[in-house]
Amino acid sequence: MGSHEMRGTVSTHPNGTLSAVLRSRFPFTLGRVDWRFVPGSTTKEESPIELDRDTEVDHAVAFLLQCLESAKHDPKFVAVVGDNTDEEYEVLLSDLPELLRDIDKPEHKYVFALDGSWCLLWSLEGQLGFGIAPTQLPPRRRT
Repeated sequence: MGSHEMRGTVSTHPNGTLSAVLRSRFPFTLGRVDWRFVPGSTTKEESPIELDRDTEVDHAVAFLLQCLESAKHDPKFVAVVGDNTDEEYEVLLSDLPELLRDIDKPEHKYVFALDGSWCLLWSLEGQLGFGIAPTQLPPRRRT
């Protein structure tokens, strides 16, 4: 992580500890949250025109804040995991933009409540998705 000022507001966790909470609360298909099984979820496609990194982060965070306000959630801390990272993060919501700028890896990123009650997916392709954890998950398929 590049920012020294932010270190006090970020906790790192071993890979798998926070994502286990997410996977226990949301349905996954092919390594991504399957929004078809999350009632009331909302998705947004970003413009196909490539945006600079700061603008991408600003759009993702604005979408998250709008969704959290609509869902009447006001978290102080959030969890952040990627599908290609060795570390998982717990960060103050106010410091999320800076952390997302520091994690400059091409991967899907998840921002979610520490208890897994809601989740944002920011896909590598620029899709944003937000949903409240369903009360019941679909049956897991055998692979």
